[in-house]
Amino acid sequence: MQAIKTRANELALLGKLIDDEDLIDRVLEGLSDEYKSVIDAINVRDMSISFAKLHEKLFNKEASLQIAQPSPLSLPAMENPTAFRNSPNWRPPTTTPQQPDPTTAFSPHDQCQPKPYLGHCQACGTQGHHPSIPLQPRANHVVLGNNTTPTWLLDSGVSHHVTSDLINLSLHNSYQGSNDIMIGDGPALPITHIGSTTIPTSSRTFTLQKVFCVTSMQKNLISIYQFCTNNHVFVAFSPSAFRVKDLNTGLILLMGEPKDGVNEWPTTFPFVTSSPLLAFSSVKTTSSEWHSRLGHPSFTIMKNIVSKFSLPLSSLLSSSTHCNA
Repeated sequence: MQAIKTRANELALLGKLIDDEDLIDRVLEGLSDEYKSVIDAINVRDMSISFAKLHEKLFNKEASLQIAQPSPLSLPAMENPTAFRNSPNWRPPTTTPQQPDPTTAFSPHDQCQPKPYLGHCQACGTQGHHPSIPLQPRANHVVLGNNTTPTWLLDSGVSHHVTSDLINLSLHNSYQGSNDIMIGDGPALPITHIGSTTIPTSSRTFTLQKVFCVTSMQKNLISIYQFCTNNHVFVAFSPSAFRVKDLNTGLILLMGEPKDGVNEWPTTFPFVTSSPLLAFSSVKTTSSEWHSRLGHPSFTIMKNIVSKFSLPLSSLLSSSTHCNA
């Protein structure tokens, strides 16, 4: 059929147009008796079938014939079902007469479900895909075989997060930039992908954005600068531990301990207890007490200090309350 369609297109370029009905008649004339059910179904139609629809039905019929007559030397379904008729040694295979194929039945009362196309698409090579039907996009996802958490190291010397395994990224794309990763004075390491991931803890789920995938890396690195910027936190270090704290409240969100000289992100997340919040009561002070605390300034200076720093006074400021010191 592809050869016939190609020849028709060539004739159309030369000004000789061939309509679909002539093409369909030419194809039906070249079919063997095995396709009689398809031919009969097309001939009894009230409306003519399109060339693309005929193409699809012949594909389905050819696939059903292969299922009905399995053979270790059987050829895969081809896009051109009449290709072998040009060979002088070609003979139609002898098979037991088949019932009308459900894929070619046009009766509105037929309740049989059509069989799927099992051949290979000559456009993309996908089995079961017909060239006239667009492929649906597939989600790129990875299923982990276990619940192990990858090991991440906190590093203040890297500008971006780096992982050595693409499976650590929940979302990723191929890296189109020209940058490489430099480790000390070593060679440049190529970046294959860029993506993002999340790290859940008992207090909060942290986000790692713009993570570079470098397969030749040995460790997964967290850029402290990027981590603090994207999650609104800061990291406090001590010789025995590090703490991730909320930037606004100062509450401890995560605690970890250094291992072998590096700060490794903990794999277990116990609940962190912070110091209880303290409430202070504010009692206004008299102007004479402020005058004494501030070193006995003059009334003019005292008035400016109270106004500038909004000092709480229990009574109005008066020059009579000031001494002459």
